[in-house]
Amino acid sequence: MVSNPRPELLHQLASAAAAATPDRLAIVTEAPATWTFAEFDRRIGCVAAWIADHSEPGDRVAVVADNSADYAAAYYGVPR
Repeated sequence: MVSNPRPELLHQLASAAAAATPDRLAIVTEAPATWTFAEFDRRIGCVAAWIADHSEPGDRVAVVADNSADYAAAYYGVPR
């Protein structure tokens, strides 16, 4: 039996939660943005893909944003 490895990188926390409990609520705001862990992980992946298309490894990325669901996706997506 193979056990799930403990997440070591920030974005792996969201991916692990999405794999374990995809339908559980991850983000709830007044906006109204309500994302499950599966949706949150998908949006993180979208941010990561955009960053990869617009930067090179080693580049620095600055995020200036209000505290929001989109900020959370950027917070996890940039390092992914």
